[in-house]
Amino acid sequence: MHRVRNRFVLSLEALVLCANMVCSNVFAVSDSRNPQDWYAKAQADLEVARLAYERTNDYDVICFLSHQAVEKTLKGALFGQGMIPDKSHDTARLLDRYLHFKPELKSFDIPLRRLDDLYTPSRYPKPGLEISQEDAEKSLETADHLINQIQTH
Repeated sequence: MHRVRNRFVLSLEALVLCANMVCSNVFAVSDSRNPQDWYAKAQADLEVARLAYERTNDYDVICFLSHQAVEKTLKGALFGQGMIPDKSHDTARLLDRYLHFKPELKSFDIPLRRLDDLYTPSRYPKPGLEISQEDAEKSLETADHLINQIQTH
């Protein structure tokens, strides 16, 4: 029994070592600092969110993709100002940092807080929490307006 346990521990250690080597290589690649790269990814997320809204009732997917689009747009905008964005999914916090450059976006603070509130429930099952069509519509509208304000001005 002791011998089997030792082999298992060694196998587990080898597996962890291999996983760390693979993950470290994947995550060692740094994110682009080109705002246009971030904006392109944001536009792709927004387009898929629009398609999901038109063709499905997957309101959680629409909220998630809307959030992703906003997050990527704000990170791109911060890179565009020479800043390094936080490794955060908190869009209200990212907006707060960007307000130094574009204070007229302050009106997005409350809608982004709502978008942030929907972020985790849109990714994981939460018993008793239902994301509504109205949540999806508002998330998509918020993303669309904010992205338009940042990318076209």
